[in-house]
Order: sequence, then C-alpha cells, then structure tokens
Amino acid sequence: MSELTSLSSQQIRCPYCGAIADRYLLDISQFSEQIIQRCTADRFVTRTVCNHCDYLMVLCTKSDAVVETYMAGF
Repeated sequence: MSELTSLSSQQIRCPYCGAIADRYLLDISQFSEQIIQRCTADRFVTRTVCNHCDYLMVLCTKSDAVVETYMAGF
C-alpha cells in the first residue's frame, strides 16, 4: 500500500499482543474504487498497526467492514 496521509492518529494497545500500536484515521478517497464501494456508508477508514507483533487491521469506520487484515502466525 502506498504512503497514506492520516487525518488523525493515536496510540492504543494492540488488540492482538497488548503492546503500543498506532491507529490512523484516513480519508477513504485515498483508497481504490473497490474499497470505496465496499465502504459505501463511510467517508473514513481506520488503520491499526502494531510494529511489535506485525498486526494490521484496516476497517471501514462506520460499518466496521474489514478492508485488510494481517496477524503474524495466522
């Protein structure tokens, strides 16, 4: 995924390992047309990244539809 511009960010606990992770609020217009269609009710996407355990979760903000996910070991 190319570099995305975040509207806001915050540090949270990783839901997978509990380490400090980063959560970003992203404008959906930065994503492909396929993802925009998947998140039709949303203007924003939430991206959570943990560098400690290599966790990644990208969700449509309102509908909680999963756009992309990765967890090491799964």
